Amino acid sequence: EGSETFVLLLSPTLEDEDVVNITDHITTVVINEDPNDSVKIGFITTRYTVMEGEDSSIAVCAELLEGSLERNITVLINSNSNTAIVGRDFSIVPEKLLFVSGQEAFDGKQQCVNVSILNDEDTEDLESVTVILSTNEADSAVNIPQANSVVIISIIEDPSDVVQLKVHNSVQTVAEGSTAQVCVVVSFGFLQKEIIINVKTVDTDPSLSMAFADKDYQRFSDTLKVSSNEPHCVLVKTLDDNVVEGCEAFFIGFEVDAAFSGIATVLRDQDKSVIVIEDDDEIEICFNQSVYEVTEGSKVKVDVCIKVTSGVLQQNVSLLFQTKNSSLADTALGAIPSKDYEEVNQHVLFGPNTSIVCVPISILNDKYLESDERFDVCLSQDSRELRFSFKTATVVILDDPEDGALIGFSEPTYNITEGEGPVTICVVLISGYLE
Repeated sequence: EGSETFVLLLSPTLEDEDVVNITDHITTVVINEDPNDSVKIGFITTRYTVMEGEDSSIAVCAELLEGSLERNITVLINSNSNTAIVGRDFSIVPEKLLFVSGQEAFDGKQQCVNVSILNDEDTEDLESVTVILSTNEADSAVNIPQANSVVIISIIEDPSDVVQLKVHNSVQTVAEGSTAQVCVVVSFGFLQKEIIINVKTVDTDPSLSMAFADKDYQRFSDTLKVSSNEPHCVLVKTLDDNVVEGCEAFFIGFEVDAAFSGIATVLRDQDKSVIVIEDDDEIEICFNQSVYEVTEGSKVKVDVCIKVTSGVLQQNVSLLFQTKNSSLADTALGAIPSKDYEEVNQHVLFGPNTSIVCVPISILNDKYLESDERFDVCLSQDSRELRFSFKTATVVILDDPEDGALIGFSEPTYNITEGEGPVTICVVLISGYLE
């Protein structure tokens, strides 16, 4: 109880009131509380487990455990978040509990504080909050036993809180030999706990222009720890094979570990990332010589050959092979198609096992006595992977040594009568052709 007082009144008896003079006839006696007199207050139940949800709440109650009250006592309520966060996972009111005068120990008159459990829709671990009972420091008569001073509330995750994940960059193109970064993100829900995602390269049908494991990319299988809605990424290494080939692709697959399958899923059709490897290798192709010489004649052909001088082909490459007039086409040194040679305009195929390809060109015998003539052969194609050391060669047609011309007078004998006037003597091409 609190301090108590009573009053003593001093007055003379009737017989002596005429002779006794009392100046201080009233005094007050204050009875201070024995410091050993105290009450014990504490929580009855110290552990609660509650499911997260929109209507979830729990009453945490304290009671007079020992002694009796002849005055009001106030105790304080505080909370320690532990892993749960006030305002997001729970709320608590009021901050004080009032025990009123007249209460006896274990009289059933409990004082309670309501703890509301909030539904945050986050996917998270088991959380807890500690409710703490403490005294007003100025009131020494209240004793709270340590065993009854705290309540621990464990909040079980709402089973309907499930996050959905997807691949952040489902298709990306990288240069051969570089590293690709593949990420997974939360597409639905809120993640506040760590879950495990299994990540691995996925073997595919190599006939579908797919890359080969350990040749085009580094095979791996790993785990990815995802603990928030931020992108979480892994690095995938592609390999430089120094082989000329087309673009190749492989898959990176994502799957929620079985231990977390009840709280997270990876969206179907968004559980793989396609890595397209863009080839950066080159192959060098050229004519095996820059000038070809061939003597004109009947049924003569010249083989013009193209060869691979560096690099390795993994796929077929088609080149356009063409004959063209030389820069001397308008002179006597320029060969004329269909007169001196047969035109060629065709595609030449190089494959993985091809090192040299030859194209025959027919040379025509025109019987003309002429200078040596020439025309060009050229290579072209659209693929960026090919590089030409030189893409033009020259074919020189040497004139057939049997080609000649017989020149003489048109008549072996000219008879003329004296005095008949001028005579015409003719020189003619008797045989052969002149050019």
